[in-house]
Amino acid sequence: MQKSELILAYYNLEKHLDHYKKTEEEHEAQKRVNDEVRGQLPKEVTKYTIRKKTEGARKVYDLFFRISDDKIGRVVNIRQIKTFSASSIAKLSWDDILYVATQVKKNNRVSA
Repeated sequence: MQKSELILAYYNLEKHLDHYKKTEEEHEAQKRVNDEVRGQLPKEVTKYTIRKKTEGARKVYDLFFRISDDKIGRVVNIRQIKTFSASSIAKLSWDDILYVATQVKKNNRVSA
């Protein structure tokens, strides 16, 4: 699986959470997403690991949501990723996510 495909999978996971939040409380929505993730992983994977994976997905989603205002633009940006992995994005702090998104948007405006 290419880096961009895994990042896109993380992005889509968080999109599911947003969808569930429209009809359910946040805790219940998070539980549904965790159940979806758990169903795709081996049984020995811990709740802690699932929580870390979903937190990473939230960071990926937040980064690309901040970079582009339109859904297609976000997917295009994700597909262009060659050097960063989903796990490297997940390791960033929330402040780093904000900083990177701001810098990318600034660079996109300059090159446009």
